[in-house]
Amino acid sequence: MVLSGSVDGFLDFLFGELKLNAPLGIVARRFFLWEIVRLVLDATAGCLSIALIWRYRQDQRELSRGLAGSQSRMRSVFEAAVDAIVMIDSRGRMEAVNPATERLFGYRAEEMVGQNVKMLMPDPFHSEHDQYLKNYARTGHRKIIGVGREAACRRKDGTVFPAYLSVSEVADGGRRYFTGILHDISELKEAEHKLAVERNFISAVLETAGAAVVVLDRQGRIVNFNRASQEISGYTHEEAYGRFFWELLLPEDHVERTRKTFDSLLGGQFPNYFENPWRTKSGQERWLQWSNTALEADADSKSGRVDFVVAIGIDVTEKRRSERELSMLSRKIIEIQ
Repeated sequence: MVLSGSVDGFLDFLFGELKLNAPLGIVARRFFLWEIVRLVLDATAGCLSIALIWRYRQDQRELSRGLAGSQSRMRSVFEAAVDAIVMIDSRGRMEAVNPATERLFGYRAEEMVGQNVKMLMPDPFHSEHDQYLKNYARTGHRKIIGVGREAACRRKDGTVFPAYLSVSEVADGGRRYFTGILHDISELKEAEHKLAVERNFISAVLETAGAAVVVLDRQGRIVNFNRASQEISGYTHEEAYGRFFWELLLPEDHVERTRKTFDSLLGGQFPNYFENPWRTKSGQERWLQWSNTALEADADSKSGRVDFVVAIGIDVTEKRRSERELSMLSRKIIEIQ
């Protein structure tokens, strides 16, 4: 090789000038050659070490920038969150709270951080919370962690309100921390209460009404069957619920006409007068005269779509019998005359 030849020539020149004998010259050349190789390897290793150190420092700087960016984003989410976020340690002491927690509970952050989180709870939760943490630390049995549930909370002014609570756990350096996210559901519970009151009122009106009230969905299935309907037909609400109106109650020769009327109701056309007979559970026939109205599932949609038909019927069986008897009597009188 060219390199080897050049080195050997250089060594021959060097050790030839020193007039060393042959064996000693060979040893010297080999020693000198190994020293050169060692120096090259040391220089290469030094350059490689410098490159590795430089790369390590670059990676550290990038990692630090990424970590700082991640922490900044997490801080932004924490600060901007609409729901209250509370971080506590294993003893229940609050480590951090976000601005939404201050707005929700009426305390400043410095009034909460370092205090036991039970200050945000009414009794009996206020008294039981520390014991719950001790039980969890001893047994590892979870009751709330990882499972959202409704919880009662107490503001600084003493008012109690409902919230939806979800709790997560994280371990850091051998210590346990718990993060709770609280969503105020006061408006939802108030709306549910008003809806329940309204539903109970409507149910009471329907149940005490003397007329039969039947609510049908778009397919004609019964979704409400009041007490008068049950008394007239002989079917209970449970027996009628989910059944097609015409299959359960109508004689076969009246099904087609009734279904056409139902379709016209879905289309927004409401006949002023409609009668049909019911076939009761005992096999009797009762005639009812109906007035109808339509309901939308979402009254704010303005779509005009009919989702339910409400039919209010008056039992006119006796009236029709009286009319038939009167008609027969009239014919007899005419015959006699």
